[in-house]
Amino acid sequence: MVDEMNREFEVLGKEDPPAYYMDYMVNETRSASFAASLGSLTNSFPNNQRNAIVTIRVGDYKRDHTHKSDDNMYGYGSSYGGSEYLPLDNNEKAIQFAFWKLTKAGYQSAEKTYKKLDFDNDTIETADFSKEISEIYLEKDNNIVAQVDTQYWEDIVIDVSRIFLSNESIIDASVSVNLSADRHFFIQLKVHN
Repeated sequence: MVDEMNREFEVLGKEDPPAYYMDYMVNETRSASFAASLGSLTNSFPNNQRNAIVTIRVGDYKRDHTHKSDDNMYGYGSSYGGSEYLPLDNNEKAIQFAFWKLTKAGYQSAEKTYKKLDFDNDTIETADFSKEISEIYLEKDNNIVAQVDTQYWEDIVIDVSRIFLSNESIIDASVSVNLSADRHFFIQLKVHN
């Protein structure tokens, strides 16, 4: 992730307009859900996913593609390159390709907006982005959901939902348990002008 970001940032920093800010974020979710109705298991589903998000800003800190203008009356052109699911098996090439696609889409969107802006007749004095220290944030893997005893939770939802069988007035009842653990990664690069 870091290598791909550095590579892309070096290439896009030489484009016209140059990328001067980029961040990559990954949200990883591990979850499990269990459900039963009237004493019978209806769902036992583990779900693991990783979602990548890329943000790019082009131009410079003073004026970039998010700048408000008459053409861009709402201001704030998108810096968002989109999101995409990442492989769970840490396949380096597949992850690199996903970030490349997102980075390319984000740059093209930002570039298109930037080229429509009229900075020559600009009266806004405030910079579009502030200069701050770059950040890297990686959460520890708590692995909580991976440690879930599937049989235990299946038995629990079955046993609890079975209680409703003793009342003939109840025609439908269900019990569910959902477990989820999230992990976040965030890396940003900036050119300090």
